[in-house]
Amino acid sequence: MTSNCGGKRRTPARNKWDVDQRRTLVILHTNFPGLSTEQRVAIFNVYHRDHLLTRGLHKGLGVKALKEQYGERVRKPQNWAPACAQPSNDREWQRQREIIQKVRTIAAALQIGEAETPSSRSIAARQALAASSAKIPRRRVIRHQQCHVATSSEQPMREAADGARIAETPSTPAIPSTPPQHPSIHPATTKDHSTSKIPLVRSNGPVVLLSPEKHANAQQKLTPVLPQEAHSPPGRLLFRYFNNSTSHLGAKANGVFEGRGFRATSFSFNNCRLPDPPASVSDRLFTDIENHINRNQVASPFISTADNLIWLLSRIALRELYNGKLTGYISIIKSQDLSPEAIYHPKTYHGRLKAAYVFTEGAWHYTGRSEYLVWAEIPQHAVVNTFSVRRLVELVDGTPGLRIALRFDKISRRMRSLEKFILKELQKDEFELTEETIVGFGKLCAFFGLSDPCHVQSLITSLVFGWCFQIRAQTPEMWAKDATLFTEAFISASEKAILRLKYIEQIKLAYLFGVREGQKSTFNLLHEPNREQNVNRLERVAAAIGLASPDEILMAELQNVRHAIYQYAEQDRARLTVQAPLSRGMLESPGTLGQQNSGDVDMAEDSNDDFRMHDGIVYEKDDDSSSDYEDMNGLT
Repeated sequence: MTSNCGGKRRTPARNKWDVDQRRTLVILHTNFPGLSTEQRVAIFNVYHRDHLLTRGLHKGLGVKALKEQYGERVRKPQNWAPACAQPSNDREWQRQREIIQKVRTIAAALQIGEAETPSSRSIAARQALAASSAKIPRRRVIRHQQCHVATSSEQPMREAADGARIAETPSTPAIPSTPPQHPSIHPATTKDHSTSKIPLVRSNGPVVLLSPEKHANAQQKLTPVLPQEAHSPPGRLLFRYFNNSTSHLGAKANGVFEGRGFRATSFSFNNCRLPDPPASVSDRLFTDIENHINRNQVASPFISTADNLIWLLSRIALRELYNGKLTGYISIIKSQDLSPEAIYHPKTYHGRLKAAYVFTEGAWHYTGRSEYLVWAEIPQHAVVNTFSVRRLVELVDGTPGLRIALRFDKISRRMRSLEKFILKELQKDEFELTEETIVGFGKLCAFFGLSDPCHVQSLITSLVFGWCFQIRAQTPEMWAKDATLFTEAFISASEKAILRLKYIEQIKLAYLFGVREGQKSTFNLLHEPNREQNVNRLERVAAAIGLASPDEILMAELQNVRHAIYQYAEQDRARLTVQAPLSRGMLESPGTLGQQNSGDVDMAEDSNDDFRMHDGIVYEKDDDSSSDYEDMNGLT
């Protein structure tokens, strides 16, 4: 045991929390969600420096202390109620604005939220809170992440990766600290004022701190989107997920079950003729698409669809089902039945809006690559079929080829990016098109209610490309066999299939062209500006796996079928033209012998005396009954 040696025991310094400190902590979390925990600690310690010094906390509070205190707002609501309450009068509102402004000032002084360059990374911002004048603690450097609620569109995550340094040094008295430097390192210089951050106040979401250049760009008028960018053609099939429940406006989320198709919530109560879609350069589209992507609670003039099946299942449909929403449905829509001017591809709009720092939370990282926004309505005649997500999962789970190949459990995981994690894992699996998988694809196309060969091809392409199947090179005979296997499974399970040779061959061709297109480098080959490059690459890959010309594979197969038909017909004709065996009486007749000697076997020249006619049937005249008996015994 250790003794105290008669000295007085030191009491550890403890902070006494009040309403002002708790309110500051709440504002740091709610109004500045982009700050890291270390940044909040640094700002808090500077803000309440005087109070903490009186409590003997010369180094301020640590991360653990602030986390524990902020966590008590749930366990001890009676202590946190005044701090969490919204301002109720002008005086309280003014007080809250003063706190927010002071926090911004401290953050700017500490250079929080500012991207570092390699040359400026050695510069440490001095923190006002320090130790007492009697004892100067050793200089301590805190490394933390930069506050990046908004980043540039070109490098959305690079600024967040760079860290800022906040150095804690004594403030009373102010003693300059100049650590020895390596000869190759130049002394740090003070940053120019022009590089300081400027707050960008937005009507929705937290305030962001931007460099002067980015702040100026955010205030500029958005560049209009050209028609070829706004109306990039989608695939032949569009998929729409919806929950068959009432929306927040009180109207049905869809009318497809009543034969009314789909209508955007912004026009759900209108009886008049719906307005035409705006031109791609219209400023209104920016606000409407911002509201749609940012999920602002306003009525949208768009109907959301996607042309990538795995994106729809992974991002929305399966997650909703596994969260207990059993009323989810997917409708298949023919894009050719919609006006091209009414289909907007939000990817380009998202890029423009991102540069203006309008998005909040996850909308920053959403690209809109697989989504298409349809203006106002989707008519019923454009809807191919609608099915339940729950029934889809039951079909996949009950079909071994689909359950193993589609891997619903893997693609539906939460907190996993489809492009960065899930697709890479699917590629590592290196799944191939086995016979069970091909049969499963045929059943799946039938379940989707497809009948048009072009739609079958689109779905096969979406499956092969979306789930990253590895396609091996095969001979034409093997590809023809796979196409036949798929077609047999599709026709046997479909209620819309037509049992005709022409249709059967078209379904075979749709399967082969679907697999062929599934080997592309990007989902939609028709998007500019890389359309020609993508098509050329597809041709090279298709030739390598033996699918350069699927039509020639089926033509060769049909040629073999044609030859088999001719051969069968010739054999049957030959069977009917073979000479019948002659009876013994005909062989013993003198006339027959003479004809045999002369090589003539024409029955028309035989003697009429050897035959008699009865009821139109010719009978051979033969008085020898024994020969008839022998002939009958021979037949039996």
